[in-house]
Amino acid sequence: MFLKGNCMGKDKYLVSVIMLTYNHRRYIKDAIESVIHQTYRNWELIIIDDGSSDNTAELILQIIKENPDKEIKFFEQRHKGPEYLGATYNSALEKVSGDLIAILEGDDKWPSYKLITQVDDFLDKEVVLSFGDYSWISPNGKIIRTITLSKYLPYSVLLNKPIGIATWYMAGLAYRTFSFPCTVLIRYSSLEQIGGFKELKGKVHLVDFPTFLELASLGSFKYHNVVLGYWRRHIDSLTTKSNIEINTEAYKYSIHFFSLHPELLQDKLSVVNKSWKKNLAYSYLEQGRALLIVKKWKKARDIFSFLTKDTNVSIKLKIIALLGLICSIIHIDLEPLMNIFRGYNLRGIKEK
Repeated sequence: MFLKGNCMGKDKYLVSVIMLTYNHRRYIKDAIESVIHQTYRNWELIIIDDGSSDNTAELILQIIKENPDKEIKFFEQRHKGPEYLGATYNSALEKVSGDLIAILEGDDKWPSYKLITQVDDFLDKEVVLSFGDYSWISPNGKIIRTITLSKYLPYSVLLNKPIGIATWYMAGLAYRTFSFPCTVLIRYSSLEQIGGFKELKGKVHLVDFPTFLELASLGSFKYHNVVLGYWRRHIDSLTTKSNIEINTEAYKYSIHFFSLHPELLQDKLSVVNKSWKKNLAYSYLEQGRALLIVKKWKKARDIFSFLTKDTNVSIKLKIIALLGLICSIIHIDLEPLMNIFRGYNLRGIKEK
């Protein structure tokens, strides 16, 4: 029998993997098999299906039947939607048995070395969260872009040393959650200490940003300069369709967080406000780009028109917004030009 806190033996910790899924039939096999194929063997997988209508549940049951020796627990619930995302994550948390918690949504996947790379990080009792670099992948699994975090952030921030400095970069400088969900491993007792998964308000109650922000006030992080997760981007994902609202709510959460932890803000509220306005402007840009790709010309035009009139955006962004406005009128997308301006192309996120 495994006991929490038992660090003896080859597989030191039991890792509980939380997987939430909704209409992921096309991707769920990849996600589950990426857990099954982990070289680290001491794990359990907790899957909650949010009332899928595409037979995702039937495929999950088939995979479980084909792997009777694996510790996979499957739960179904009536569809609740993204406004209950936090509640569903915390429902999954109540079902875990492990010392460490990993997150893998039903359309993402891991490299086989993900867990074995991270578990020893928690032998250091100060570490509350471990993470690494990540790749965006298209619906068909092609890598769109790989994010190497050490190119953008100092190691003091990536390691959250001194404790709390990462909050400034996550919220104060609008990098948001640089520790991406599909790469993280979290100490269960630390999650318990902050009261479980935290959530944004609004229509999409995402948990990653507020949860990692709160954890950054408790202990240090461990960063690995290697890809530890593959985040699948597609045109119907929550982060694509609701980018603007998610960023708006994340900003509100940041202000509330710093009101409770003023020592972390260091009297730089004006910098926080300015950086989030910039971040929100780029959220408008990305959502406008996605709308052009799916030929929703009127909605895209409204977004780009707003950006051209926003006095807070840079000259460069105004130029891009003007080009986007023209594209919405002549019915083409902006992606060939974005290869120059932003360095990546969103065409790959369209379903094929």
